[in-house]
Amino acid sequence: MKRLAAVALLASGLTLMVLPGGAGAGSTKPSTVDVFGSDSLGAGLVIAYGTVASPSAKCVANRKVKYQSSPPMMKRGEVNTLDTARTSTNGGWAVILDSDDLGAVQQAKLTPRKVGNTKCGGAVDGVT
Repeated sequence: MKRLAAVALLASGLTLMVLPGGAGAGSTKPSTVDVFGSDSLGAGLVIAYGTVASPSAKCVANRKVKYQSSPPMMKRGEVNTLDTARTSTNGGWAVILDSDDLGAVQQAKLTPRKVGNTKCGGAVDGVT
């Protein structure tokens, strides 16, 4: 009887090691956001564009990218979100901005998110 109890205890311990929550669970997949450039559209409008990349395909599509700027009259470290975009299936994104809103410091900020059981990290790419 003791032998049967020992085998059952060992089996339950092994089961716990393989279930989610064991080694490696909860790790965040790295992601990057890059601003490739911007172009004038005329009439005071600018388009800024770039990509999101990650070793996990789940962390590329439909990610939220906030395009932010720090106008000259704002306090240090404060930013305005000028526009928000969602990435395409290959990670491409673009925003259309009013050129009057652009400050000397601009950045694209990738919001962290969870897709199923995968945690996708956030990132920032600055533009000056």
